[in-house]
Amino acid sequence: MSRSAQREGSPVSPRPGADATRVRVWFVRLAVAAAALMFVVIVASAFMRHWQAGLACPDWPACYGRVDAEAVATPPLPVRAARLAHRLAASGVLVAIAGLLLVAWTQTPRRTRAGSLAALALALALGLAVLGVATPGSLLPAVALGNLLGGYAILALLAAVVALARERDPDGTRRHAADARALAALFVVLGLAVAAAVLGGSVGAQFGLARCAAPGTLAAALASLDAVAPFQTLRVVAGGIAPPAAAAGLCSLHGAAGAIVALAAIGLAFLLRRAQPAVARRLAALALATAAAGALALAARPSLPLTLVHNALAALFVAALAAGAAQCVRTPAAEPAT
Repeated sequence: MSRSAQREGSPVSPRPGADATRVRVWFVRLAVAAAALMFVVIVASAFMRHWQAGLACPDWPACYGRVDAEAVATPPLPVRAARLAHRLAASGVLVAIAGLLLVAWTQTPRRTRAGSLAALALALALGLAVLGVATPGSLLPAVALGNLLGGYAILALLAAVVALARERDPDGTRRHAADARALAALFVVLGLAVAAAVLGGSVGAQFGLARCAAPGTLAAALASLDAVAPFQTLRVVAGGIAPPAAAAGLCSLHGAAGAIVALAAIGLAFLLRRAQPAVARRLAALALATAAAGALALAARPSLPLTLVHNALAALFVAALAAGAAQCVRTPAAEPAT
């Protein structure tokens, strides 16, 4: 075909490489949007939970854990605003994850690993939605603990999707084998962080913050593990929720677990300092900031703003661990076609 015929014919279609780049850019943006919206859900949920528990009340600790039916029926403006932000962000998360699945499994090249993580995140998000509808005003600690850990898990999965989405080669044809030590260390620190979150979430879910100012012995703290009873309904005494007697021990264990996580994260950052310097700096900074915010939140009396900062930083730390793990995992290079 002559050049003049090419000029006079139908327009040349865009290059496949340009289309793939455009899809990748939009996939990254959608993944970042989903993770950001999930972060809003976590912060709004923590705000509502702690505010309604009485963490911001002026006559602390007398008002902490009070069961006030009128206040629940007519929540103040900050709680209503947080509830609206929570609902809008949660709806946005579901839409964004659905978009991720559509792109991951219908476009070429397919992003099977990112799509699988997004599908798991969608399943968890739907599960949390059902939990919220089925258990309004529940006095079962498992509900609050499930919302906390479920939110962290969804954010972690979406952070991993973001890390995978930024890969220019989603099929892994240019990747190398993972550093087994770094990957194992990442999952160890992630497990420690989840354990610390379970302890801290149990304190909050059982309205035990009022007892955190009374440190106990190591033996008493270890004995307090019996107080991690997520399926034991909380008792209401004289119009208030009675925390478990071992709540002070749970606070001590949570603080010790947070210190261990910070030290482990520093060790992990040292291990990753050459292969993943940006990941190493991010993990060390978030771990230290999370521990510092938690200590400051309980320095004088529990502080609502610092407690929210502690929760938010903990969520970001878990997300950073998940993203780091996704960046470390590599598949063997594909064999060239013959």
